[in-house]
Amino acid sequence: MSDKELAPTTKAISEGDLAKRSFKPSEVYIGMPPLTASLKSSENEHAAALFVVALKKREDIWRAIKLSEIGEIIYEMITKKEEPAHSFLTNPFFNPDFRRLVKDGFARFLGDPDIKGCSVEFTTKGIEGMRKWIRA
Repeated sequence: MSDKELAPTTKAISEGDLAKRSFKPSEVYIGMPPLTASLKSSENEHAAALFVVALKKREDIWRAIKLSEIGEIIYEMITKKEEPAHSFLTNPFFNPDFRRLVKDGFARFLGDPDIKGCSVEFTTKGIEGMRKWIRA
């Protein structure tokens, strides 16, 4: 993937902006299918769901997280048969695509996604796209 394709299409979130968000990852409802009709495609919504679930399990704040950390958290949840990760595994239509999530401007990579240790973070567009899924 070229640098141009990896470049964020939406401005990244500054720490100050993160602190001003009116909801946390734990307030975003992740059902099955997750985040329907909020982030342009089901592949984006599935990737965002993995991302949100991982953030909930850690500090419950909007922050950058390593792709490998997302994988470790989801693997641990699947091993323990915890939801919603277990449902993700058993759904043949669950197809997360982090590259597309970035390409469509909902997140950005902090580094090369093909190199171990790369992190990903939501953009303002990504977080705002999930607002309709906040639990009341």
